[in-house]
Amino acid sequence: MGRIGIAIALLLFSLGACSSEGTSPPPELAPGRIDARFPRGGAVDVIEVTMRDRVAARSVALVGPTGLAQPAYALEAAPQRSLPRQYGDLPASASPQLGIRGAPTTTSSAGEIVTTAYIRVPDVIDYRRNWRDYRIRIEFGSSPGALRAAEVPAPPPG
Repeated sequence: MGRIGIAIALLLFSLGACSSEGTSPPPELAPGRIDARFPRGGAVDVIEVTMRDRVAARSVALVGPTGLAQPAYALEAAPQRSLPRQYGDLPASASPQLGIRGAPTTTSSAGEIVTTAYIRVPDVIDYRRNWRDYRIRIEFGSSPGALRAAEVPAPPPG
């Protein structure tokens, strides 16, 4: 490959690396993302809430239309595991455009914690009728001065 070929390859590489539309699969959860769902094949009255953030969630609760909160019965927090990259050492957004497939490498999400909470729905019949009026409230942090809260809509019944 001559100098022109190398220059073209570098140009394509840099264009692919700048592209916002990569075809590689997204990580399990984007940073700061909260995912609530009824797991397939699981109990019909249990909501699984998964959060990825720099700090672990300290409490998670399902809040009903009347304001009554049902706390999670289980809360598990663990550092984010390393995720395999699909296309070797090149940025994932560049590899598909170049048609290069390298040996898998690992990338890590340093400093991120995945917290998973399980909430039992207290009244399944009411939840099925009024699930749009339910919310999931999450508190992050470990010290009172550094607490932060988030609220997300409850998932549709499973």
